[in-house]
Amino acid sequence: MKHWLRLFWPRCRAVVRRALAVLRKERLDREFDEELTTHLELLIDEGRRRGLSPADARREALRKLGRPVALRELHREQRGMPVLDVLAQDLRHAVRVLWKSPAFTGIVTLSLALGIGANTALFSLVDGLLLRSLPVREPDRLVQVRQTFTGPGMKKAGGVFSKPAFDFIRAHTAVFSEIVGFNRLDRPAVDIDGVAEPSREVAQVSENFFRDLGVLPIVGRIPEASDDTVAIISHGWWRTRFGGSAGVLGRMVTIDGRACPIIGVAPPRFLGLSFDNPADLWITSRVPPFQQMIARLKPGVTASQAQADMQALFPQLAREQPDVHWEDGMQAEILPAGRGLSQLRAEYERPLLALTVLVTLVLLITCTNVGNLLTVRHAARRRELTVRIALGASRSRLFLQYLVESAVLATLGGIVALVFARWGVSIIIAMLPLPAAPEGLAFHADGRVLAFAAGASLVSALLFGLAPAWRAADVDPRSVLRSSQVTTSPKGTRRLSRWLVGCQVALSVLLLVAAGLFVQTLRNLVRLDMGFAPDGLLQVSVDTRASGYGRGQVGPL
Repeated sequence: MKHWLRLFWPRCRAVVRRALAVLRKERLDREFDEELTTHLELLIDEGRRRGLSPADARREALRKLGRPVALRELHREQRGMPVLDVLAQDLRHAVRVLWKSPAFTGIVTLSLALGIGANTALFSLVDGLLLRSLPVREPDRLVQVRQTFTGPGMKKAGGVFSKPAFDFIRAHTAVFSEIVGFNRLDRPAVDIDGVAEPSREVAQVSENFFRDLGVLPIVGRIPEASDDTVAIISHGWWRTRFGGSAGVLGRMVTIDGRACPIIGVAPPRFLGLSFDNPADLWITSRVPPFQQMIARLKPGVTASQAQADMQALFPQLAREQPDVHWEDGMQAEILPAGRGLSQLRAEYERPLLALTVLVTLVLLITCTNVGNLLTVRHAARRRELTVRIALGASRSRLFLQYLVESAVLATLGGIVALVFARWGVSIIIAMLPLPAAPEGLAFHADGRVLAFAAGASLVSALLFGLAPAWRAADVDPRSVLRSSQVTTSPKGTRRLSRWLVGCQVALSVLLLVAAGLFVQTLRNLVRLDMGFAPDGLLQVSVDTRASGYGRGQVGPL
């Protein structure tokens, strides 16, 4: 270790020193100019002592010292990081060029914003519904345990696990390290200090729910085995109902007539295990039934191994627990649960993936259009490029300059795209036939969404910027200087423009075909024959708990 430190420490120190020199550029330039002036005055004094006139002494001093401009550039390269200086110069030049063409910059920015914004909005939905894992410890090892009945042409899932059955599985399994249970209550009556609350989502959980999932409250503590019935509230409800006050601890909440104290506040990102119905409140009880059972696989255990173990354990459980029903045709089923439980995921996975293909085509069309605009604009800048080459600019420098301009345009488009993405998510959610959109589907400009927007902007910059940058680096100064009409597009530029237009037309036709198929699928779903006339029908439910009937317990105990 010491050998590697001795080897790399001088290099690391040199890199840090160069980076600091870039940040202190003006100060170091001023100090170098003062030092250069001092050396020049000393050489002039030496010449005058040798009998030279002031003008000859100055000329002789400059000949010995060298050109001040070249010395300054050499000093900057030796003390700093030339790559960063070059990028900074190209960035300033790109901003000036785009600032002089506000109409062109605005059109390109809006075009890119629409393409990148549509992809970012859809990624936000796909990430929230299909990709994002639960904010718990080791979510990739979480599975759902349930029993299913497979009959002729049907598959029915079931399995309400009682507390004895829950304890039996936890004591006899060899494939799970932790098992937790939870049960969503059906529209319970919730009171806070005797004041009735509006409809709240309440989940009844096992006492080890928070401890084994690794969810630590930001305020208060987790339930313990010695607790009778206690409650933990969600972060959102804590902020809106209690103003984020720590005084919420110890207050009494009543669910269907049973009072229990609030002992903690869940972290902001944790909304429960059900994606479709995020919980506002979790309560623990010593002997509740659990409609859902979530387990964590032991290290090295696969889902198929766990399913075989449960398939052998369930018949034994049915023999020892009379409330557990098991017959021929029933099977144990192990399903991934690291992303939570959601019926919406199965319903909207394919439509979202189809929309992803459509918006990707939109982004490709946008990049092709912008690339065509930049290629046409290149013809008007051929004189500028020729002058830069004549002054000594390399072709690689011109190539890099065009890429930097493309990156600036893509960055502007990506920033505006975040606004479009927020609107797009709201529009898509409003189109879904949901009574209430889950909070996980809302647009959140977190690190994952911002990283996707940045990546989409970078890929877009490469897609529409490589062809114009290549044409800029391939410019022929002699043909430009001999031409009297410098704005006429050369043959290569016209050929590239026609190729880009052809790609744009092909992608547009493909997009129209895919959009037509998608719209036809939506029409078929809307016109699906339900077997009855749905017009004028309402769903009515009666809640008798307000009159006192059915109150006094939290679920069947």
